[in-house]
Amino acid sequence: MNVSATSASDYVTADTLFRSVSDEANVIKDIIVVGGGTAGWLTACILAKALYKHCEQGRDTGNTTHGANSGSAAMQVHLLESDQIATVGVGEGTWPTMRQTLHSIGISETDLVQKCYATFKQGSQFNGWVRGDDNSFGNVNKADSYLHPFTAPIAHGKFDLAAYWQAEPSERFADAVSHQSALCHQSLAAKSATDKEYQGLANYGYHLDAGKLAELLQQHAVQKLGVKHIVATLDKAVLNSQGEIDHLLCDAGQVVRGDFFDASVYFQDSAGAHSDQSAQARLAIFQAGLRPVRYRFFGMGYWQMCS
Repeated sequence: MNVSATSASDYVTADTLFRSVSDEANVIKDIIVVGGGTAGWLTACILAKALYKHCEQGRDTGNTTHGANSGSAAMQVHLLESDQIATVGVGEGTWPTMRQTLHSIGISETDLVQKCYATFKQGSQFNGWVRGDDNSFGNVNKADSYLHPFTAPIAHGKFDLAAYWQAEPSERFADAVSHQSALCHQSLAAKSATDKEYQGLANYGYHLDAGKLAELLQQHAVQKLGVKHIVATLDKAVLNSQGEIDHLLCDAGQVVRGDFFDASVYFQDSAGAHSDQSAQARLAIFQAGLRPVRYRFFGMGYWQMCS
């Protein structure tokens, strides 16, 4: 199936993807996510959770065309990653939207905090914002810093408080229109120990260990969501006569076939330096991705059908 998409209405959620291929001729059986790390395992979890939800809805309505136990028409999410290429071992800060993502795929916030060394992030502070004052650790000039809290200003979406603040700017804007800056200045958390998971007194994201998050997502994807883990090093993508990806060829000649391919990879050159110029990797994914493929991935959880 090749469907051309040219308008904003052609962008659909992952959940809608499964409903969009309901006729037998267009059934997707195998979804291949290429690359692990937080990007790859989040993608696999989102897809697998959407598949599980669609399967449950199918059983409720008697339509199990795409159900996980629906015989020859069953869909399966696979993740292919190499054990020869190390992930980027850095910490990571998230936006508050990550809470909804993790909650939607079934990750416990308690597990996240304990296993990924997560702390609550309430905003971003930019020091030396105007004059570039000395803002080394312990010498932060608060008069020359800008705090962007994650909690929206009071009455956001109803009217703009900026004009009222500008008429009498006796304090910084964030301090005047949001209680979150006071929490930050006093080193107080956005939630208490009695708040429910993913809920709090103020909006928040996380600082966490990205490597530990990838491990948690992998465990959840494989053990809870049924994602199949393929450990192999990608060599190249083999295209069919229409220029679509036919299959992936890995080291030792292993062949990985699928109907839908997503690239969640970070490339290294032959010397081991991080680069997007790796010839084989570019051939494997980007060259194929720039040519017509059956489906193409655009952003976390959003899809575009391409011709």
